[in-house]
Amino acid sequence: MKNVISILLAITTINAHVLAQSDIMLSEIRNNKFVNLAEFVKHFPYDKYLNQIDFTDFETLQNDRLLLYKEKGDGDIFLYYLGQKFIEYYPVQYNDLEKKMEIGEYFLNPSKGNWNENTDEIYKIIGLYILGKVSRIIEAGIKDDKLEADSDRIKNLIDRLESNKIYIAHEKSTTEKFFEKLFNLEFEYIFDRAYLTLTNKLSNENNKEANDSKSYKTKIKQKRSNSYIRIANRSDNAVNIFSLEEEGRKLGHSIWIERPYVKAEYFAYQNVYEKFANIKKKESLILATSGGYTNSKLQPEGLTVEDGIIVNATIMHDRHGLVIIEKNGGIRILNLKNDSFLLPYGGPKINNPLKDLIAFSKLLSWAKGKRATLFQTHLLAFSDKVLISPVFAKSQIRERRILALCSDNKTKKVHHIIFDVTSPFSLAKISLDIFSLLKKRNKKVEGLLNLDVGSYNILQVYDTKENVILFGPISINSATNLIVYTLN
Repeated sequence: MKNVISILLAITTINAHVLAQSDIMLSEIRNNKFVNLAEFVKHFPYDKYLNQIDFTDFETLQNDRLLLYKEKGDGDIFLYYLGQKFIEYYPVQYNDLEKKMEIGEYFLNPSKGNWNENTDEIYKIIGLYILGKVSRIIEAGIKDDKLEADSDRIKNLIDRLESNKIYIAHEKSTTEKFFEKLFNLEFEYIFDRAYLTLTNKLSNENNKEANDSKSYKTKIKQKRSNSYIRIANRSDNAVNIFSLEEEGRKLGHSIWIERPYVKAEYFAYQNVYEKFANIKKKESLILATSGGYTNSKLQPEGLTVEDGIIVNATIMHDRHGLVIIEKNGGIRILNLKNDSFLLPYGGPKINNPLKDLIAFSKLLSWAKGKRATLFQTHLLAFSDKVLISPVFAKSQIRERRILALCSDNKTKKVHHIIFDVTSPFSLAKISLDIFSLLKKRNKKVEGLLNLDVGSYNILQVYDTKENVILFGPISINSATNLIVYTLN
């Protein structure tokens, strides 16, 4: 009997401990009994709370979360507000990278296995958000020469980020690329880049004259090169290839793909070529091209999700095109310059996840629940407007590959168009050219997206027998990610 009483007392003590809330939460709920949840979390004294409660005191956080759920119907929103306020009050800085890293890592594993996955999920999202802030500060510091990428400190921090699927965008410098090419005796590359550098200034001056997309008239023309896959009961084709020319100079090709007769898929990371080879066995290939950017460690840059699995949880502030590959093979773009937008597949309306932890959490939860596939890239035009400015954009000239999504103003046909421009252009200039070209053909430009043509300049276009009829300079075996179009 004595043992039974001892056990009951122990259980009572444990339950009392588990259910103990913070004084400040108890006080706020008592003093705001008739205030609704939205107003309660909006006006909660987060600064006072963070001064009294350690931000990684997960036991107290969880108890306050459960109390708010019991009293107001939802406790999750309190934690998201708390995480947002924590970053606002204590922003990530160069001198506290390790501390913020440690806090983010704590949130990724808050219960050490004592809670279930659903309970942990909210803490993990907050952890990813904090680590994303750390990664952006490191990335900016390296870019601005305020942090040394090769220092033991930064390499250690980057390794810790990568272990949690947080990858920074860090390209090789021009000097590094030069000596790498020199070591490999790639003199043609060196001479080509030297020529582009010499002609860059003139090109930039010309770009500044073309700042008005409405009045700008391109000199680029399309000439039909090939067409195939005839559509039933129609005289036209689902795939049309044009050569691009400007005043007699050959620039490359445009590949027009009509929806819904052709569908898109995206392979984001790891075993990309194996995934491609597998789909090649099952479906009729139309086109494969590199999509999102890849850093020098072969990792995807920017927020990347494949089939609901987070590949890179860092949402980048300078890449406003969030590209969603739909289950039906379509592509949708979310403009991260907008204040809010509605997620597809019946998803919620969210605020901009670049600025809002709650929106970031809803985006990740939606992507996981819908098994969505998405990646980030530069958005050059959106909703029939050019977004890139020739005056303020980088003036670097090089080969370009741009994905255009457009619909015909009259027939409403939807096309995905790959513009493979093998001649050197600045990104702003070629964006204006492509936009002008599409407007001349009476198209509504849903979006222009920049695709990677750096070290992973991959392109393969196939005929009806799946022979490669157009190709880029890099083997598809080296793919770190791929947009693949197949016959629907």
